[in-house]
Amino acid sequence: MMRAGVANLVLALLALGAGSATAQPKHRFATALAWSPDGRLAVAEGTNVRVFAAAKAGGREIARLVGHRDEVGVLAWSRAGVLASAGRDERVLVWDVATGQVLRELGGHGAWLGALAWSPDGHRVATAGGDKRVHVWDVASGREQVLEGGHTEGVMALAWSPDGAWLASTGDDTRVKLWEMPSGRLVASLEAHTMMVQALAWSPDGAWLASAGRERTVMVWDVASVVAELRAPPPNKKAPKKKAPKKKPVTAGPQGPVLVLRSAPARALVGAGEAVFGLWWSADESAAELDKAAPLRGSVLVAGTARGALVKWTASVNPGGGLRWSGADIMAAAGDWVHAVALGGLPVVAAPAGPTGPDAGAGAGAGAGAGAGASAGAGAGGVDAGHVDAAVASPPARPTPTTRLLAVADWNGATRAGALGALRVLIASNPVAQTALAWARDGKSLVTGGPGLLVQWNFDGRTLGAPRFVRTTGTVRGLATDGGARVAIAGTTGAQLLMPVTARSDGAAAATPRGFGPALDCRAVVVADVDLDRSRSRIATGCDDGAIHLWDLAGGRGRSLTGHTRWVTALALDAGATRLASGADDREVRLWDTQAGKLLGTLTGHGDAIRAVAFDGDLVISASADATVRVWQDGATSATYSQGNDVLAIAVGADHVIAAGDHGGSIRLWPAGTTLAAHAGPVRALAFSPGGAVLASTGDDGMVRLWTAAGRPLLSRSAIETLASPPQSVKMAPGMP
Repeated sequence: MMRAGVANLVLALLALGAGSATAQPKHRFATALAWSPDGRLAVAEGTNVRVFAAAKAGGREIARLVGHRDEVGVLAWSRAGVLASAGRDERVLVWDVATGQVLRELGGHGAWLGALAWSPDGHRVATAGGDKRVHVWDVASGREQVLEGGHTEGVMALAWSPDGAWLASTGDDTRVKLWEMPSGRLVASLEAHTMMVQALAWSPDGAWLASAGRERTVMVWDVASVVAELRAPPPNKKAPKKKAPKKKPVTAGPQGPVLVLRSAPARALVGAGEAVFGLWWSADESAAELDKAAPLRGSVLVAGTARGALVKWTASVNPGGGLRWSGADIMAAAGDWVHAVALGGLPVVAAPAGPTGPDAGAGAGAGAGAGAGASAGAGAGGVDAGHVDAAVASPPARPTPTTRLLAVADWNGATRAGALGALRVLIASNPVAQTALAWARDGKSLVTGGPGLLVQWNFDGRTLGAPRFVRTTGTVRGLATDGGARVAIAGTTGAQLLMPVTARSDGAAAATPRGFGPALDCRAVVVADVDLDRSRSRIATGCDDGAIHLWDLAGGRGRSLTGHTRWVTALALDAGATRLASGADDREVRLWDTQAGKLLGTLTGHGDAIRAVAFDGDLVISASADATVRVWQDGATSATYSQGNDVLAIAVGADHVIAAGDHGGSIRLWPAGTTLAAHAGPVRALAFSPGGAVLASTGDDGMVRLWTAAGRPLLSRSAIETLASPPQSVKMAPGMP
């Protein structure tokens, strides 16, 4: 059935001259957003952080912070208005935004960083990521406290309770961990999610904790009851025996027992509609501002989703105890798929009168370097420690009164921000990056795709001809071609099949899109069988629900292959289309019988998410974010190649040559190990032409490059050429039932 997003697909055809390649653009997507208490917006873009003035000041750029060596993925402001940033270079930088100088560098993580949170007092910052550990830093002294033994996968979110007595962490392993602070002791594991969790938020009174992520469900945990159980005195052995209540499971932790809760005391809130990127609780007057019917302080919970929407639930006091929730209601919608979303303008939540943690008497900053794992942190980078201490000890920044602020960074490269319902563009859309690539079966054309863009290039054996492009809804993540002129797309609006694109004599574009299945976020697509008239022709997609969806091209009937527990990120068919290989964020490669739909085997060994898979005869090739390429034979690893950076794409050519593109912009040819300095940004897609004579590559820099099988450059073209002039004609394509 056709989805609404596909029904409004806009098609445009350009005929541009084949000019010389343009300079490589440096455009990057905004990967993180954060509002300060006084309404400034920080935007992470590549290795830089841009800071924009408050909305009432016109949203002008007031600072550009340069210091990271790799992509910035997370940002956080303290209550005093101090900004911290972290990402793939394994460092945390604490900034003086006014001067653009680094106040403190916190290093030693040993892996990418995906979570960052300031303590309520502004003296400590918690960080976590790929090393599966939580680090707590005293910012003034640089001393580090390491919280170990909690997670088995990368950590994606952190949140301090309002009084600083507890720290929550969660991530790829789906579990929410509760740490007692400042001792750093793991006390509880909340286990109700089934997919990656990437957002946490405490209620203003610290009694409730909300968690959400890929599965589109928000869990609200009654942390007050968990804490009460943790603090309950041991039973009196001399008291008369009563019927013992059902015991909650307890497991051994590195510093004592850990309470394991797999459902109660949690409430599942449904209605988010898409993956949740952020969570916020209302506080004080914000409850009335966000929902005038809210009868309880801190009773409005807001989720920011992958579609750029704000979804809210409202709570009221349940006479029988606890909270009764209603919703979900859409507060605002950006109308496009987004990388990041942030809600600002919320009042600073005042901490309770006195700390409620087990070590309340230790003082607000006493535990910064205490407990097991405490060690000397990174140096101040030449900045006087007193300057750092003064910055973090500043009073809370004055919040923007009664103004709710929204910021979204979409897949078209645009960042919009402002008051709810009145967003303005801060960073303009720039759909240059190309994220997918496929050759036609006859080798006479090449198709690339990116944010809102599909580009077709004719190839005469020596050069690429004039490009023509199709505007799409959402971002193209994966491409495949069939034996005719059809192109299968996997992207942020699900799976689509574009029927042949033809140019009429008047220059207008004519094409018919067809959508398959639910509106999932899909990264991979393949087409089985080149005979378009055979009923067993199939399109297969890998999506964020962890399933592989198979669809009949003739009748639109579908079924799903289940087994992966995380986002399916890669698919490949063998030469006979009888075996399908799939890779996912769960680190596994699975092999399937395409006819019977049965699992043939599971390949394990990678240390991080799978990014690409391919066949080489009977061999299976896989690439991973663990920076390795593996060759599998008969279910076992026969070769491992270390790339030195996250591997995002692979392609197999003649004579068993494996091309691997990585996040650093390089392509390596294995097993020889030849390195090609290919792109000015991550290499997102690779493909050898039929026969293996030509290798095509593309990535975030928008360049399409062709290479010989030996790695000699042939030519470069830029997707930005297609944006040099407006479309000659635009036609709305009709939807299909």
